[in-house]
Amino acid sequence: MSEPVDMHRLKAEYIARRAKLLAMAESFVIAGLLLALTLEYEDNVYMRLWVSRNIWPVGYLLNGTLVGLISGLLVGWTLASWQGRRSREQKILDDLRKIV
Repeated sequence: MSEPVDMHRLKAEYIARRAKLLAMAESFVIAGLLLALTLEYEDNVYMRLWVSRNIWPVGYLLNGTLVGLISGLLVGWTLASWQGRRSREQKILDDLRKIV
C-alpha cells in the first residue's frame, strides 16, 4: 500500500465514519418529522390559520418547500458519501493490483 497503517488513524477514521452515519440517520429522522408536520399543516385548517396570523413566513416553508429542500440535500449528501466510499475502495483496489 502507499501509506503506512497507524492504529490511531484507523480508530479516528472509524469514529468519524460512525459519527457521519449517525448524523445522516438523525437527518433522515428530522426530514421524516418535518414531512409529518407539513402534512399536518396541509390538512389542519386551524393550524394554517394560526400560522398565517402569528408566524406567516413559516407558512411558506411548511407548504412543502422546506421538505423538498431538505430531501434534496439529503439525497445529495448520500450520493456524495457513497461516491467517496467508492473512490476510496477503488484506490485500495488499485494499490493491491500494483502489489500483485
